[in-house]
Amino acid sequence: MRFSLSSCFLFFCLLSVHVIAQETPPDNSPFGICAHLQRGEEHNQMPKNLELMQKAGIRWVRADFSWNGVENPQGNWRFDHLDRVVAETNKHGIQVLPILNYDVPWATPAYKHIDKWLIYVEKIVSRYKDQIKYWEVWNEPNLKGFWRDEPSGENYKILLEATYKKIKSIDPKLIVLYGGTAGIPFEFIEDSLKAGAADYFDEFNIHPYRSGMTSNRSSERYYKDLEKLRQLLAKYKADHKPIWITEFGWATPPGNSQTSTAIFKRTKQILDPTGKDWTIAVLIDGNYQVDSIFQTKSKEAVQRYFPAGYKAEIISLDDLKGISPAKYDALFLPPSECYPTPFIDDMVNYVTKGGKLFLFGGVPLYYKTAFSKELPGVLERVSGQNTDADRKRLRIGWIAWWTDPAKKTPENAPLFIPDDMKPLFDNTNFKGQATRFLTGKLLKDGDKLIPLLDGQKYDFKEPCAGIFQFDSDMKGAVIVNTLMGESVITTEEDQGIFLAQAYLLSLRFGIKRYFWYEFQAPERDNLDKEHHFGIVHQQLEPKPAYHVLAALTKLFTDGSVMDTETEWNRDGFITIRWKQKDGTNVWAVWSPDGSKKVPVKIGAGFKSAQNYLGETLPIKQSDTTLPLESGVMYLIGPQTLEF
Repeated sequence: MRFSLSSCFLFFCLLSVHVIAQETPPDNSPFGICAHLQRGEEHNQMPKNLELMQKAGIRWVRADFSWNGVENPQGNWRFDHLDRVVAETNKHGIQVLPILNYDVPWATPAYKHIDKWLIYVEKIVSRYKDQIKYWEVWNEPNLKGFWRDEPSGENYKILLEATYKKIKSIDPKLIVLYGGTAGIPFEFIEDSLKAGAADYFDEFNIHPYRSGMTSNRSSERYYKDLEKLRQLLAKYKADHKPIWITEFGWATPPGNSQTSTAIFKRTKQILDPTGKDWTIAVLIDGNYQVDSIFQTKSKEAVQRYFPAGYKAEIISLDDLKGISPAKYDALFLPPSECYPTPFIDDMVNYVTKGGKLFLFGGVPLYYKTAFSKELPGVLERVSGQNTDADRKRLRIGWIAWWTDPAKKTPENAPLFIPDDMKPLFDNTNFKGQATRFLTGKLLKDGDKLIPLLDGQKYDFKEPCAGIFQFDSDMKGAVIVNTLMGESVITTEEDQGIFLAQAYLLSLRFGIKRYFWYEFQAPERDNLDKEHHFGIVHQQLEPKPAYHVLAALTKLFTDGSVMDTETEWNRDGFITIRWKQKDGTNVWAVWSPDGSKKVPVKIGAGFKSAQNYLGETLPIKQSDTTLPLESGVMYLIGPQTLEF
């Protein structure tokens, strides 16, 4: 059917009236999700997406209401796509959290064009003010790629203040959220608060991405980070303002990427043509979780990460002390630009004696780590970058656009696969970008850098992955893959476990509202973890995490009150309790460090037990032990649990 312009105009006017006529959904639920409902495939499939969200008990959805989506070109305004988002979410009883964000070609960066920015803010907030109560100001303003300028807390305050005042002038009852920060950047946050930002938001907002909650220590670290944030807010008299999390999640790329698999295979061909299997030590320790999400507890998943010819063995931090090539042919650290700095001597000695060290995920040894003063035994990232001293010890040369005074290194270069690597790929037509490159400038006589993958742009061509092979005073090798975001091991089962843990810990630690990132996984690129954060697949088939969230929302029902007083971190396991509106107690219990049998006395009122997927467990009130795992166990009804 074809429509005339006048009929289209009438349709959108009626749609706008329909939006205004809808009742705003209730906003007391803590369960939110991120979704790109305003564009692309998710916009086209919006009714089905929202139906699935509604069935899972999700009551909030966060979406971009971006400037460049409503004004483009300059002076040409359109809101039909957002009208549809508001109408459909209202229809399904889901509240929208819109993000006011980004710039347009004629006003970049936005904070330097406040007059134009505020025209956008006024138009969009005025249009939806009767339907949308909460407004988030920017997304991750502490990242240059989103801020469009060098990130600055002081400059973010300029944008936040102007936006806050404009929104309150439209309707003083509207609620303004500080833009969700990437991580918890204390320095950026304090700079904004010092500049006066505390007066220009109603609720605070973070994106505390981190490794999975795979240990008791990592849960404790999360608690400490949130407490530190509250102390910072208190310093500027803003601790009474609620804290939200509007992004936090884990991706599930389908196994290993082609590039990493090819690097493993080619390395073995070059360094050991005999074909014997290598025993590769894989560092996975709950006390070492810096940036990487290579934290699965599944030995099977770890082994699947490596191709044939590698026998994986999981090791701890303590195993790095005196590590020897006589026991392990190769050592693989969690993919990250961080490294276990206190063990650098052990790693250098290992390579000197002939060991093969794999360093994946950006510039190797870029950020230092140190043992925490607050949490003994926990190795965490410290502020500042490495001074290059440790890289020089392993003779790893590198260059990027920001280190090249001659300005000859591009910010990014398309991935180029050499002919000798192509047979190791299933498909060499995929697209990838290299941003960091390797050089042999630190090598000694006898050493060499063997390129494996290159970044190539115009007349620039340098390796972004390669083997530093030593045949001087050192006899081993360092294999580097600088491609970012590739080496991720989080199984779909892990994702579901982490989801339950993260929601429960966040609510227990006083977070008002939590938005999982994200709902539908685009799954267009198996090399990019950003395509695999969703809790449903691209064709909307649920992952385990979808069922995990649905099970949790059925237990943490509207009107539930979290117990924030009772001890949560016990001797090697975690216990969280809340009371449903009718007075029923629900207990969530798990052991983040793995299987553990815990003596227990289950009190009166016990009704049933479920696992994190909502499946019934054969637990009886008369049981004297609980078989705990990293997956959450729910006990419904008992007035008391005595451990």
